[in-house]
Amino acid sequence: MKLLTAAAGDRLTDFTWTVPGELVRVATPCARDAELKPPPGDDCGCGRAFVGLSTARATTLAVVTDLDLTPADLAAAVRGSLESAGWADALTRRQVDRAVKSITRGLLADAHPYPTGTLVERTHEGVRAR
Repeated sequence: MKLLTAAAGDRLTDFTWTVPGELVRVATPCARDAELKPPPGDDCGCGRAFVGLSTARATTLAVVTDLDLTPADLAAAVRGSLESAGWADALTRRQVDRAVKSITRGLLADAHPYPTGTLVERTHEGVRAR
């Protein structure tokens, strides 16, 4: 299945604190980045970054990767990410289950339009090929 994995960027405004190859997802940006939609380099970066499922750290660049995972494997990775971030303690089991489904759908949808190997970046409007 095609998913986004962390990659190192080469622009001055790029940053990478994830592990190369780590599964990444789009997360909700902070209020400043969400409301102001500043240009790259004039923001904190969370509105244009992907978040690693394992490290919970950010990167501004990802690559579409074809991984040998089952839907159950992906759901388990998402659930583990939420648990390690403390969300399983803060939410009901039903809320966690809904979050796992929603995040899993988002992971698949973000990678789906692009061929394997495509470098993608996140903008305030969504994910696009770089």
